[in-house]
Amino acid sequence: PLVDLPRAEQGPEGAAPPRLHWGRPDVAGLRAFCATKFGWAQDHTDAQLGPVMDKFAVTVSQQRIDAMLPFDRRFATFASQRLQRAITGIAASKGEATARAASA
Repeated sequence: PLVDLPRAEQGPEGAAPPRLHWGRPDVAGLRAFCATKFGWAQDHTDAQLGPVMDKFAVTVSQQRIDAMLPFDRRFATFASQRLQRAITGIAASKGEATARAASA
């Protein structure tokens, strides 16, 4: 058995790698990388990166799952009609209170 194994199992030695974060690509860094690794000219790199950067320009927010449901299915349904009427009445009274507060 390795003598250093128990110490190695306790944790890594050295600096931890940087944490991953999402964001826009570093275009200048990608140009430099493609020039050194692939020998690409800047115009060729820009032609390849253009569609990717265009996609980043389009901002789309993540939708909630209830946006995928038809409007009548978004709300809870109850087996008891009495309970359904009570919940509907509470929701309606809250809506009226909100409307009164907004108009005041």
